Amino acid sequence: MSSTAGNPLPYNVSLTDQSAIIQFYPHREGPIDTQWNVTYSDSVFAKWSYDDTFGAGVSENFVILSMHEILIYPILLIQTSLHRTTYAGATCIIQWAGTAVWVFGGTNNDGSYTVSIDDSTPFHGEGSVSGLLFSKTSLVYGLHIMNLTVTGGEVSVSGATITVGMGDPG
Repeated sequence: MSSTAGNPLPYNVSLTDQSAIIQFYPHREGPIDTQWNVTYSDSVFAKWSYDDTFGAGVSENFVILSMHEILIYPILLIQTSLHRTTYAGATCIIQWAGTAVWVFGGTNNDGSYTVSIDDSTPFHGEGSVSGLLFSKTSLVYGLHIMNLTVTGGEVSVSGATITVGMGDPG
């Protein structure tokens, strides 16, 4: 195998919302109405507050053996996460070198957002969406910046897939 037309070989890389490649502004974690808020599936701590800032992902269970003995054992839960916000103007940015991007998440009934790549004409998304928020393929291989901006309602981002170039096999 070799690259085509001088471009590196394309590979799809999937990213969760926890990836450092996905940037959230104004902040990655905080109250849903002023910034992005991470929420985990099946979490009893899905609502963030300044008094209760810990999330889920690991659950601590315990058994009382006697009045002086407590057996604590962690149970690792496989959970999914997403970043959500109701803050109009919040942005999610992905920068990569490649040819395509898919962004996954959801909106509620009044959720709306715009997405642009490299300052192109924005795509407008609105209404109830669950799954694919946006995709763009067949970009010219190179450095790209995808910018998703919340314009109203609640919007969540659960992850993305980017197509990157990995070069010729060695």
